[in-house]
Amino acid sequence: MYVYHWREEQEAAMRASKGTGMTQEQVVNFVNGYYPCYELYTDVLRNGIFGEEKGKQLRLVVGKDRKVKEVHKI
Repeated sequence: MYVYHWREEQEAAMRASKGTGMTQEQVVNFVNGYYPCYELYTDVLRNGIFGEEKGKQLRLVVGKDRKVKEVHKI
């Protein structure tokens, strides 16, 4: 997952601009606090949350560069 890398980028920018921000270890601990949600909900979200009402949700696949790589109508 890119979320660790993305958060570290944000914190590095904050350290550069404001002189304060989370360390790499703090970033890992911060993201780890949310990681159970990724594990619990990712499959449901990828498959669609509207049940019988197919085609009402988009799934965007995002690359490490934060650009949309794929779009799936689900």
